[in-house]
Formats: sequence, C-alpha cells, structure tokens
Amino acid sequence: MTDEDRDDVQKQVDASTSPYGADKSINVSDAQVLIRPEAYRKIRAQLGQWSFKKTKLKYKGRDGKIHTTYYSDEEAYNILQTNPNWIGDDELYAKVQKLQLFPLKMTYFENSSV
Repeated sequence: MTDEDRDDVQKQVDASTSPYGADKSINVSDAQVLIRPEAYRKIRAQLGQWSFKKTKLKYKGRDGKIHTTYYSDEEAYNILQTNPNWIGDDELYAKVQKLQLFPLKMTYFENSSV
C-alpha cells in the first residue's frame, strides 16, 4: 500500500469514526438532552402547566360504555411511576393517556462577558 493510499484510508476511517463527521461540525441535534420524569414534572409545575386539582374525565371503556372519572396530571404521573399494570385497567389507562408529555426546549445563551 502506498503512502497516498494509506492516507486516504486513514482519512476515511477518521471521518467515519468521528462523532461529528468529516467536517467536524456540530449539528443542532447533538445537544439533545433527556431528563428524568421527576425533573419534567418539577419544571412543568414551576411553569404553572401541571394540574394538581382533579377535573372530570370521560372515557370509553372496553365494554363500549362511556365512564366518568376524575383526572389530574399529578395523579396520572403517580400512576405511571407506581403502577406497572395501568395499561390493563380502563380507568387508569384513560388517565395516563390524557397526560400530555411534550418536549421541553432548553435554551442556552452565550455569555461573552466572562
């Protein structure tokens, strides 16, 4: 193998094993962060977007009938955290299904004064 071929192979190896590709640029998705459910709950509560007070919830059971229960984000969260069998219970399933978990976007600002 010539030195030129060896250099070409080495460049290809470096490019394919580099976490940022051949051009070493960082993609926006490289900053993706996952948080624990507890942190998610805390952030949403601090933003005033987490319900603790129960409200009426109507759901259709497996029997085809409409049932009424009461729902809060807090209760649905607790069901998810403590009851592994929630998916088999129509009422618990309806509560967990209503819990809307959406991405929280973290934003960082450059501090150039340091």
